[in-house]
Amino acid sequence: MKWTFVNKGAEQILNQKREALKGHMCSKWGTEICDTENCDIKCLNRGMGKTYFSADGSDFQIDLAYVHNQKREKCGHIEILQDITHLNQTLNIKEKQDELINGITTSTDKFLSISIQVTNSASQLSKNAEEQSGIIQEFVASISEISDNLEENINHINETND
Repeated sequence: MKWTFVNKGAEQILNQKREALKGHMCSKWGTEICDTENCDIKCLNRGMGKTYFSADGSDFQIDLAYVHNQKREKCGHIEILQDITHLNQTLNIKEKQDELINGITTSTDKFLSISIQVTNSASQLSKNAEEQSGIIQEFVASISEISDNLEENINHINETND
């Protein structure tokens, strides 16, 4: 398809003056989609209203539509070229942030699980310590009673020997 009009924005993106572009085939630009199935004109003919490509370190979106005459017959088409590099960079940053947030969420969930296990273990330890304390108190009481009985027996033996 030959260019019939090139606006100032397209001049800047293409880095060429519109006079040098008018009348030339659009494939003169030589992008990665030129002369392929992703060519904007081929996409438009297949009913697709958009196509994308990268060139010179930038990402672009082309919105496509037919131009119709008063009889509603197709008489040409229009292409709106947009530099979407910053949008793609922002989306990539958001994707990385989402990955980080998912990682933080996973770590937080693991931390919560470990905290619950530690709390349960601490509670069980506390119960065991209380039980051991009770056993020790019973042991001390038993030893004290044995000691008292021994002392009483010794006194009784001493009294009977006198």
